[in-house]
Amino acid sequence: MINLIRNVSLQDLRFTMSHFLGGGIRSPAVRRLAEEAVADKQDLIAAVYDMVKLTFPYLPDPYGVELFVHPNRVAEDFFAGRVRGLDCDDMALLNASLLGSIGYEVEIQLLGNPDLSHAVCVVYSPILQDWLIVDTASNVPLGWDMQAMYSRKIDVRPMQRESI
Repeated sequence: MINLIRNVSLQDLRFTMSHFLGGGIRSPAVRRLAEEAVADKQDLIAAVYDMVKLTFPYLPDPYGVELFVHPNRVAEDFFAGRVRGLDCDDMALLNASLLGSIGYEVEIQLLGNPDLSHAVCVVYSPILQDWLIVDTASNVPLGWDMQAMYSRKIDVRPMQRESI
């Protein structure tokens, strides 16, 4: 469940991420990983942020290649004792899938100046009644508003129908 895309178009990028996000949210392995991350925690968003940030190291894709790792594969590998390095789009997919699997409204934002160069998870916090940025690929705190740094933003929402 890894897609290797050369010269990826915006349409292909949005479709692949939407497809992977929808499947990740419905994945039993992702749900199990989310439940482990939030067990006995009150701030579930922070618990997922901390788990991903501390467990999965940042690893950029090979130069000139866009590699997508399905969140289900990340979760299954984790339970098999293998922890993968992930780049920003993989971490955005994982964060959004984990949070979506436990009931949060999520999306992914692709950001750039003007080329899309970064991806983050955005989650709706019922407590704050606002959207919160979850970026575990950068050295920024939970909720840090990095959107002002980028002139271009593309939203990716979960695909509703998909089999894993």
